[in-house]
Amino acid sequence: MTRTLLIVCFVAAGCCLIQAQGKTSDELIKTLTAPDTSRKTRKKAAEKLAQKPPSEVLPKLLEVQRKYGHTISNWGIDEFGKGYDVTWEQAAAITAGYAWSGNLSNPSYTKQEKGAVLLDLMRRGKSVSDKSEFLHSLKFYWVDGAELEAASILADTKADSRSRYIAAEVLLEVTGTKYYGEIYSAAIGATLEGQEWFTGLLLRKKAPEWEARVLRYAFAVIQAQRVAHPQGLDYGYQLASSIGHYLGMEFAPKQSDPKYKGEHGLKDAFFIETVENALRWWENNKSAYPQ
Repeated sequence: MTRTLLIVCFVAAGCCLIQAQGKTSDELIKTLTAPDTSRKTRKKAAEKLAQKPPSEVLPKLLEVQRKYGHTISNWGIDEFGKGYDVTWEQAAAITAGYAWSGNLSNPSYTKQEKGAVLLDLMRRGKSVSDKSEFLHSLKFYWVDGAELEAASILADTKADSRSRYIAAEVLLEVTGTKYYGEIYSAAIGATLEGQEWFTGLLLRKKAPEWEARVLRYAFAVIQAQRVAHPQGLDYGYQLASSIGHYLGMEFAPKQSDPKYKGEHGLKDAFFIETVENALRWWENNKSAYPQ
């Protein structure tokens, strides 16, 4: 499965607190992306790029990742990290990811400087999906304007569920329950899989005025999952666990019980019973949560 390098590549910025001297960013990018560059030199170029102004290097690193990043798999990144050889295209994309993360971690530049560049790159995105990917990074470098962009994606009923989910997750974390109603609306209009994603988000934070609606909807989603997958009685386990956490109770039986121990982990019975316990609780208590 492909990894989005600008989100998941992590590397320390190092101890350098001054801007890189000598080679320009264009020269360093050329070294980073040359087929015959050695592993050591390629990583050194990434370290120097991490020291330069975000407004100068982040757009260039993004282009490198877009050009070569599609060739990267989990295996490729892990192999490179262990010191094994990968194709030069993969090495270029991976080290561009190192430079990206290192630049965002560089204490020489403020969160506002970094956030402003990320927001500008987000606004240049050609699609909603392109734009939403920047929200993962913007969450840590929040600036004026980011909230409006995220809220716009969340409210876009034509956008793909994944992009709307990313926007919802970031807004929930950054602004609390301010967009709770919008997230609930996104859940209502999503596919069954998307409904589980969004409902899981709603269960992360409590908004008293929404509690009855959210619980009713969460249990409705579990029941819909069981209807859609009649052979999979463990469907709904994740939501059942989230509901339990939301309510401050535990629906899962004791994992230590020998009857749930399988050869390779817990037996299906453990997950099935968790869902059934949650549904049983709801049947006995739903009158306390009127519509």
